[in-house]
Amino acid sequence: MRRKLFWGQIAALSVTIVSVIVLGVLILTRHGLENLALVYVFAGLGIAGFWANAGLAVARVLWERNGRK
Repeated sequence: MRRKLFWGQIAALSVTIVSVIVLGVLILTRHGLENLALVYVFAGLGIAGFWANAGLAVARVLWERNGRK
């Protein structure tokens, strides 16, 4: 279970990082900013990835703490 939580964290962090990079590219190139749907999609993915990573980190810490007792 610990490995699944770790790989889940890696996936959530990668979603967050890719979303931030795409947002930066969209904003700096001003490509496609006539319609803000892409900005909203990638901002939502970034926020969701951040919270998923936070939740998985808490779950991993609690899992390891319960395993030591």
